[in-house]
Amino acid sequence: MQNVGSSFKTAAAYRITIPHFGRNLHNIAATDGKVEIRVVNFASGVTRFQPARSDAKLREQIDTLHAEGVKFLICRNTIKGMSIKIEDLYKFRA
Repeated sequence: MQNVGSSFKTAAAYRITIPHFGRNLHNIAATDGKVEIRVVNFASGVTRFQPARSDAKLREQIDTLHAEGVKFLICRNTIKGMSIKIEDLYKFRA
């Protein structure tokens, strides 16, 4: 899934979409680890990880998917271009 946050203006709207990322998690187990889910965020999709620092429900959803093996990726060019500090994004480190 790419740029998942571009059409969601609030953390609440993004929280609604997060469960959809993990709907196929059972397929990962069925393929003996040969399938990987990556959520690639760029442009305004990157900003969806800022509210997670203070939104417990959004944090919980991200943590649950992360524990199941979902990888959340962000575009470094986006964070540079939007002057976002990586420390401001939940679960990301430089």
